Amino acid sequence: MRNFILSCESTTDLSYSYLNEREIAVIPYTYIIHEHVYEDNMERNPDLMPKYYKMLEKGLLPTTSQINEASYYDFFEGLIQNGDVLHITFSSALSGSANNAYRAAAAIKKNYPGKQLQVIDSLCGAGGYGLLTDYVADMRDEGLSLATAADWIMKHRTCIHHQFFTTDLTFLHHSGRISGAASHIASILNIHPLIRLDQNGMADAYTKVRGKKRAVREVISEMEYYAENGTDYNGKCFISHAACPELAYLLKNSVLQTFPNVTHPVRILNAGTITASHCGPGAAGLFFLGRERPY
Repeated sequence: MRNFILSCESTTDLSYSYLNEREIAVIPYTYIIHEHVYEDNMERNPDLMPKYYKMLEKGLLPTTSQINEASYYDFFEGLIQNGDVLHITFSSALSGSANNAYRAAAAIKKNYPGKQLQVIDSLCGAGGYGLLTDYVADMRDEGLSLATAADWIMKHRTCIHHQFFTTDLTFLHHSGRISGAASHIASILNIHPLIRLDQNGMADAYTKVRGKKRAVREVISEMEYYAENGTDYNGKCFISHAACPELAYLLKNSVLQTFPNVTHPVRILNAGTITASHCGPGAAGLFFLGRERPY
């Protein structure tokens, strides 16, 4: 018996069909290209992503928008009429949407005093956010209470590790992560920054390596160090990629070789339009459960 309704946002990098299959409600983000507003499609239209990347190739750089309070209000009201709700937000360090979700939830609860509506900041993004949400869906399906699931999130949200890198630095420059000169030099020298989320859910480009294979080795090395039980890790592992499936499968094969006790399928996700808007094509990330992020 499911004791609560679970919901999230489209920035989990999980497809709409997967979330629908797992009965996880989702509210979409939007992005703007050339003054046109698009909804994060979440693979509902398989033709959209190729068109999206073609727009990026033409130099049409997207900007993303927060989910506003009114949209959250309508979303939550539609859910709470059917039961108690636990909503997990995209990291508040990456978007101001979480604050809008908190305000909408506070307003909704005044009208439904007998219902629970709890909003929790994931401090996660992309596939890491998806991984956290997937773990909570398992707990819900096992019949655990909303309070128990919420307590688990609060204790483990900074135990979800995000290790990713990109082969195209244009979008890191566009988002203000690196300078234009650094982007140009790094591209010439085949240098890739390694990025992770810190304890506050903020992206941190903490080091750089030369070459894709070296980047993969470094990411796997980080997982060896931080994963729960080290190379005996047997938890879930997600991989996200933005139009670079070869890198995703290289990461997957490296995970399976290094962590032979992983019993869950290593799930490869296509980065959504919001994730790709910030990292650009050529980015790949590895997400897993481990000890608390010390950085």
